[in-house]
Amino acid sequence: MSTFQVLSYGQIRRAWCRAALLSLLRRWGIYLTVSVLVLGGAGSSALAAMSALAAASVLPLLQAAQQGPLTALSITLAYALAGGGLVWGLAPLLWPRAWAEVERALPIAPGDQRLSDLAAVLLGLTPLFAAYLAGAAIWWAKSPPWLLAVWACALELLISAMALSVALGVAILWRRRSLPVSATSQRSASESARGSALTTGPGLWVATLALVWLPLWRGRAHRSARFLVLNLLTLWACTSCLARWPLHAPWWLAAVALLAQAFSTRLNSLLKRELEPLHAACAALPLSALWLSRSRQIVALAPLLSGLLALWLALAWSSLVVQPKVLWAYAGVMLGGNLALNATAARNSASPLKEDAAARVSWWLVVAAMQIALASEVVAR
Repeated sequence: MSTFQVLSYGQIRRAWCRAALLSLLRRWGIYLTVSVLVLGGAGSSALAAMSALAAASVLPLLQAAQQGPLTALSITLAYALAGGGLVWGLAPLLWPRAWAEVERALPIAPGDQRLSDLAAVLLGLTPLFAAYLAGAAIWWAKSPPWLLAVWACALELLISAMALSVALGVAILWRRRSLPVSATSQRSASESARGSALTTGPGLWVATLALVWLPLWRGRAHRSARFLVLNLLTLWACTSCLARWPLHAPWWLAAVALLAQAFSTRLNSLLKRELEPLHAACAALPLSALWLSRSRQIVALAPLLSGLLALWLALAWSSLVVQPKVLWAYAGVMLGGNLALNATAARNSASPLKEDAAARVSWWLVVAAMQIALASEVVAR
């Protein structure tokens, strides 16, 4: 008599997340190998470079232990936000939206869902935590005098940052699960409208204003509008900090690039969720659904374009000597990379498969890495 092993929901979820993350790591194997070779050449130099990176990953947190409580709290929260940002980027792998209907149809207790979220978050944060622990072990082996006096406090800060990262990651997945799922009929109606005639001339711009921009002001897209304003204010604040503290220009350039990319991705998702039902209801109008989709992507890039303009003015205002070619490459990667990411997300939204989600996360990280690399070389040394 054959026996069948009964798997719980948590076991199935962990197995699926483990397979998805391993697939992502396999995709990133070549990038990690190239990075090691670029950083340290080969052999012992590469190992030394990776050890230095691991040690640097926890250095600000360890140094915060010998400063005041406010500084220690700020650095700990910054590390927690970094962990939460990683979970947010891996969310399509840790909990794909295609699971929503399945979870609602099955008798799964909320407690089991939260436990499965916790296990998925721990799986997603394992590489980051491994880097933290490796860095802490390296500093413990070096035993610098300044660290020995505050080692217990530094360890508490590290554990607190990791715990807050896990808590924030679970909250992100729970929030993602509570969001409404777009109806399939709305997507099919939007797809069927792709063959409709495209209005030309002033009528096209009037329709775009009425169906894309006005809903942000007085329609159903209030959440997207608030997030857009928040994007603008945050990017302008970073560029103002660059003009005020030009000595830290590479850090501000990297912050502008990463925040613009994260905000653009999130804003594109919000605009799709809030405006796509309205655009699907306009299938009978002589408008191209492809044009409306691209109009949403342009709106999602509006804060990025404004941030680039403010960044240009801040660099011109400061006394920094920039490398024009690198600056143009930095701006080109920001604009082109985010445009490609948003277009890919719109193209693959109808079939959120595991491979598509892994590819999107991989390319998102590639674009982010390219922006950080260029940001560090914009200012001439």
